[in-house]
Amino acid sequence: MIEKNFKDVLKKAKEYHQNGDLISAINTYLKIIDIEENDPEVNFYLGTAYLQSGAFENSIKYLKKSLESKTSNPMIFNNLGIAFKEIFEFEKAKENFNEALKIKKDFAQAYNNQGIIFRKLKDFDKSLQFLKKAIELKPNYSEAFNNTGNTFNDMGNKEEAIRNYKKAIQLNPNYLDAYLNIGTCYQELKNYNEAKKNYLKVKEIDPYFDFINGKILHLNMNICNWETFDEEKKIIESSITNNSITDPFLFLSASDNPEFHRKLSENYIKKKYNKYSINIIKTKNKIPKIGYFSPDFSNHPVLHLMQDTFKNHDKNNFEIYAFSFGLKTRSESHYKIKKYFKKFNYIDNISDKNVANLCKEIGIDIAVDLCGHTAENRMGLFAERVGRNQVNYLGYPGTTGAHFMDYILTDKNIIPEKEQKNYTEKVLYLPNCYQSNPTNDLISKKNYSRGDFNLPENKFIYCSFNNHNKITPQIFLSWMKILKRVENSVLWLYLTNEDAKKNILLEASKVKINKDRIIFASSIEHSEHLKRLNLADLFLDTFPYNAHTTGSDALRMGLPMITLKGKSFASRVLSSILSTNDLDELVTEDLKDYENLAVNLGLNHTNFKKLKKKVKEKSSKSILFNNTKFTKDLEDIYTDILKS
Repeated sequence: MIEKNFKDVLKKAKEYHQNGDLISAINTYLKIIDIEENDPEVNFYLGTAYLQSGAFENSIKYLKKSLESKTSNPMIFNNLGIAFKEIFEFEKAKENFNEALKIKKDFAQAYNNQGIIFRKLKDFDKSLQFLKKAIELKPNYSEAFNNTGNTFNDMGNKEEAIRNYKKAIQLNPNYLDAYLNIGTCYQELKNYNEAKKNYLKVKEIDPYFDFINGKILHLNMNICNWETFDEEKKIIESSITNNSITDPFLFLSASDNPEFHRKLSENYIKKKYNKYSINIIKTKNKIPKIGYFSPDFSNHPVLHLMQDTFKNHDKNNFEIYAFSFGLKTRSESHYKIKKYFKKFNYIDNISDKNVANLCKEIGIDIAVDLCGHTAENRMGLFAERVGRNQVNYLGYPGTTGAHFMDYILTDKNIIPEKEQKNYTEKVLYLPNCYQSNPTNDLISKKNYSRGDFNLPENKFIYCSFNNHNKITPQIFLSWMKILKRVENSVLWLYLTNEDAKKNILLEASKVKINKDRIIFASSIEHSEHLKRLNLADLFLDTFPYNAHTTGSDALRMGLPMITLKGKSFASRVLSSILSTNDLDELVTEDLKDYENLAVNLGLNHTNFKKLKKKVKEKSSKSILFNNTKFTKDLEDIYTDILKS
């Protein structure tokens, strides 16, 4: 039947294809292939239909079959390049785009695609060259302008990125990716009004576009605008079951549900990394080789916490390697810690696959990801497998949801055994608090008074130095209730932007708290920040995203803290710090107890003085600040991993 009506059946298959009915098109092409298996045209169309449906391996199979006829169709090479790009085979993608351009020297789409590949390969100059050529050939090529913006963004040039995104939008007013990209750039530049304007445009066009709901929620939390907090949170929760994508990190501060966090992470990984071909490392070394991967080897909490661990590693029994990437300015601490590593590798301009090959040559036994789903992460490195064993630790307080991450390091306060089901990694427990900390820290010798920070001399000072995105409307309302009940008190908050200040004061006025009772602290050098903590009386923790580094800083200075312990990783870190130091009386499990404890300590000076003395004693001999022991405990875990 098909032999006799070949042209009619192919015409029907093309009609299905053109109308977007890919399943019917593929099934019809396959019927033809059963008879005409070597027909280059049918193989091309079938391979293209598989490409459009996301079946990239099948796409490659049939596009390669089409090439066996020695065809000179550049679109076959172009589509084959796209398929290889989608499974992260960037070198093969590059080869195919080159072949397409040999055949058709004015092929704008192939130049655009090659520009994408060179960005993926971290060769930004070549990326811009190819994208510029695509635009020269096709001046109204909105996708090429968007991709040019992406390359400039990866280079850290936000202004040029925004200019190109705007051009893409000018050419295509419904270009959702460009709106999302420009919004992200504006948010990173702290231009929240422009960021929100672009996010809302995406939402207007497609309310469930990937990433948009998490972006809007996170932006509003950064400026403490909680008008639609509950609605935005519910939208994200309801979208989890239909596999919509939200950046997992952005939801940690809004939800205490570890099951939601796991599903969000799994959806994200499935969308972005499931098509990697894993590079298996089988080497075992006599001296184990440990690799630490991070964009935060700089003036960042991760380096602050880890610096002594890098120093204290037993260099006779472990070889320690660093793999540094990201756009953060290299601080004094960055250069100070380099000497603690066997080799300090800068991998900004090296592709994921080539980094994996480098790690295979070195023979990394354990690769430790200190970033997870936080900013500037390169989860693709671990999808390529940069270590025989891969560990999620410290930077991201939750599961990665990644099938290629083998372990998560934590403690039993943070992940009780009954909660292990919400972590895709195997859970490994450190014997004390999971958090690495320096044994000693530089504390300013300045003699601060309360007046130096506009604090009243004779009032009880509640404080919270957590970032704005950790403040939820529920926890802020609790703080206001505490201030109402403790009349002779003020609240001292960390400030990062004026929009947040305006909104915080607005929310306080709604519950009749005078604006003079909320005092804002600006960012200062870390040693000075530690010293100013002595001016506060009681640290009020945020929920569901606790104080982490901020919490250990407060303990170091002997500042009492109260926390609300939840179910998620992020909501149990401060309770782990406190419990490790025998301060369980400062851990609460519901908002009412949290408020009552804060009020009691604010009103009962005798109880507060006793507590203050106990916290000072515990901080002075805290195991949290015994990094030699912590590093030995960590190395014991590494040794156990290598035995398994």
